[in-house]
Amino acid sequence: MSAVAALGRDLKESDVDNLINFGLEEIYKENFDVLERLGIKYDIIREESELISSGATERAIEELRSRGFLKEYEGALWFAPKDEFLEDREAVVVKSDGTPTYFASDIAYHREKFKSGSNKIIDIFGSNHFGHIPKLRALTNIFGFSPDDFYVLLYQSVRVKRGGEVLKMSKRAGTYITAREVIDEVGPDAMIFSFLSSASTTHIDFDLEEVKKRSMKNPVYYVQYAYVRARNVIRKLGEYDSVSDLSVLASDTDILLMRKMAEFPDIIAETLKDFCVHRYTRYAYELARVFHNFYEKERVLNEDEPAKSARAALVEAFAGVMQNTLSVMGISSPEEM
Repeated sequence: MSAVAALGRDLKESDVDNLINFGLEEIYKENFDVLERLGIKYDIIREESELISSGATERAIEELRSRGFLKEYEGALWFAPKDEFLEDREAVVVKSDGTPTYFASDIAYHREKFKSGSNKIIDIFGSNHFGHIPKLRALTNIFGFSPDDFYVLLYQSVRVKRGGEVLKMSKRAGTYITAREVIDEVGPDAMIFSFLSSASTTHIDFDLEEVKKRSMKNPVYYVQYAYVRARNVIRKLGEYDSVSDLSVLASDTDILLMRKMAEFPDIIAETLKDFCVHRYTRYAYELARVFHNFYEKERVLNEDEPAKSARAALVEAFAGVMQNTLSVMGISSPEEM
């Protein structure tokens, strides 16, 4: 609101273009500042207005027209790819008044992506855009991209709670909570971990009070605290024999921890195949659980050699795996909590 007030003081007469540009700049600044705080970065940003002004949208429409993938009906141009999956899903590309629809620019945008030379393309939509998928899949064949390498991930809505009570939001009533407000209140780590913890097919329940608790019942705290414990052990040990006899690592807790750590490469490989990123949070939690159990049962600092150095090496290895797991999710690895 402060930005709007500042503009109002300097506004002497109605200037639609300036107002539009001002609004766009402020929205961009806010959105990308919030995304940066969550560790999300874009290499390329393509605006719908740019697609239109550069002629990309018109070129895409012309290609579809010349190849027979558009048909005219009641003065409008319709996408009609003769795809059996799209028999009842034809869509307007150009309105009867000659104005391109949003789908027209979406065609242009995906045409660029499909012709970019990428070996894999992933779109992320809200679940309410499910009906858009068949049309985009039809475009893959038209623009020479393998449908098997085009993925659309649908995410469900987020239900924000405070102490178990759902915070009701309404665009019409102007009642909502922004991502910036959530980050300011709970921090980016808690927000990221919570959002990644749910499968894309399930609704996300996000309780502002629960994720702030410094409690072992709070998953993100539980996971990060395991890393903090490990780093604390390593600091207290100081130097140790890193090439000690590791054959002494034979207790049940030793073996369980090593086995769980060894799963990490498979977790990465599986997630790269199916994009089920909630696998990371589950793995992080399980890895933390196994380490906490190890920490309670194996008193590394009070061990005699060679067990002391062997378990010190195991603790350091765990810290490395946990740090990598958190890093993959864009979550910090705190030295202290």
